[in-house]
Amino acid sequence: MALEDNLAALNSCPYLFLVSYEEAPDVLDLRIVVHEARAEKELTSVNTGDAKIDRVLGDAYAVTSEPSFRAFTITFENYVGFSVRNESYANPEPEEDYSKKLRSYSQSTFLEFIQSSTFAQQIQDEPILHFAVICVDHVVDVACAAPPHVELKSIGDDQ
Repeated sequence: MALEDNLAALNSCPYLFLVSYEEAPDVLDLRIVVHEARAEKELTSVNTGDAKIDRVLGDAYAVTSEPSFRAFTITFENYVGFSVRNESYANPEPEEDYSKKLRSYSQSTFLEFIQSSTFAQQIQDEPILHFAVICVDHVVDVACAAPPHVELKSIGDDQ
């Protein structure tokens, strides 16, 4: 499957769970593994352990992942910097594209941070871009000069 097809498959996922991130296959390459997740078809009771909160939250559709769903390995080569944020506290960018799970920016607050805290843009031939992988509970921000490679398989094959 072509990179564009894998990227379209990634962006078509209703939700993503962040499974892992590591420097690989080479030093200064970042490998991120995410699993597709979907909302269950039936409502379930929220059980936080606090009856007052449970009453306020009511019932919800649980978001889960299964072995037949898709797994994606996203590899950023020669990254300049990356960050993993709690998505509950992440501020959106002014021109946020909510239709994509893998977003790219040529201007962002993360890029401003990278540009002010590194000299990478002074020695890179290509402009540094900001990519963000949007997951349930996490946002992974990566600064690098080239788009990532996206590999696709089923979760069952990934375990």
